Amino acid sequence: MNRVETLAVAKAVKDAAVKDAAVELAAGEYPVDITVRINGVLAKGEDTTIKPTVAVLSLPVLAKALAYSGITAEAFKVALRKAALEALVNGDKIGDEVAAKDSRVEDIVKEVQDEVIASLPKITRRGAVKFAGEVEVVGFGSEVERAIAA
Repeated sequence: MNRVETLAVAKAVKDAAVKDAAVELAAGEYPVDITVRINGVLAKGEDTTIKPTVAVLSLPVLAKALAYSGITAEAFKVALRKAALEALVNGDKIGDEVAAKDSRVEDIVKEVQDEVIASLPKITRRGAVKFAGEVEVVGFGSEVERAIAA
């Protein structure tokens, strides 16, 4: 398959359908031998440049920044565990909800976004790939037909 065909196959099956099928399927191995017809349009958007927020806020980058500021690994682990437990005990997700309840966190996040992230070079985000069309099973192999009939 070429790149367009590979992306069309990957995008033709909706993520929600894949998740539902995985939840409903019991653990095991299943024979698969089907022929599928995919008909539609694959669209790829233009690449764009964005602020590197996700890349910058990874745990390794955060740990390195804390080490530069003189915080020891042990102190970082204790503080991280405390903040995570506080969020979990309060029923929050670790993220925006925590920042909204603690103005110190909110101020630090705003400063990081306004000063640090804004000063970094932008990174490329690949254009979104979308598929609009239909997927139709047009044939089953004999082994699969026997397994389905059993």
